[in-house]
Amino acid sequence: MNSNLLTYWRSSLIDSQRTAPVLNDATCHVLKIGELAQGVVAQDISRKIIKQRQELLKRQFGQNLTKEQEDEIDAIQTASVLITPFIVSTRVEHGVARSDTQKARQGSIWISATVNLEGKLAADANRPPWFERACLEPIGLRTITLGTIESFDKFLEHTTFPTNPSFPDVLTFADKLCQAVANTSIYNPVFENYSSQDGRIMLFHEHAGAGESIVRFCETMRDSPKNGSKTQP
Repeated sequence: MNSNLLTYWRSSLIDSQRTAPVLNDATCHVLKIGELAQGVVAQDISRKIIKQRQELLKRQFGQNLTKEQEDEIDAIQTASVLITPFIVSTRVEHGVARSDTQKARQGSIWISATVNLEGKLAADANRPPWFERACLEPIGLRTITLGTIESFDKFLEHTTFPTNPSFPDVLTFADKLCQAVANTSIYNPVFENYSSQDGRIMLFHEHAGAGESIVRFCETMRDSPKNGSKTQP
């Protein structure tokens, strides 16, 4: 198989793994940067998110939900969450938008974590912070762009995500990533053509699926084309 084609599909799959969550006001909760820096969320928010996870699990079981399963779900005290330290929106001056974009607002850099009933945030050691692909050049859409995919890749080449990180470790990594790609800090984001709002936190119930496995398969095929062509699916 053509190695250029494999490289193309590898890049496409990696882009698809860079989750771009929908900023739905019904499921997102405002998260102040001061709370994020302390690694905590208001308990009313954390309890709502965990309740949302419980309800989602019950809906997935549907009519097959047993009393034992329902009790196990009701006992859940943590939930996986997605956090964006700030939301970017189009700046308007004298009634005119500074940027010609189809998107009024969007997230940019995202952090995966776990929250408990008390509102304490814990690190996700398996998923480093990432930038939404839609806000990185080159992009064919009129959207809010904060940096380039090249600067993102260069940062990842030279910066290693900590092993067994604490939540402060994750925030440090995210801040360095944001400075490298968007030339601003997650703690005080400043942009020429855009304004920023408080961050958001939401339940994370999306799954990566087979994308990561397919990426590894493509790399094997590209690096060892002769051997890879004989690999059975």
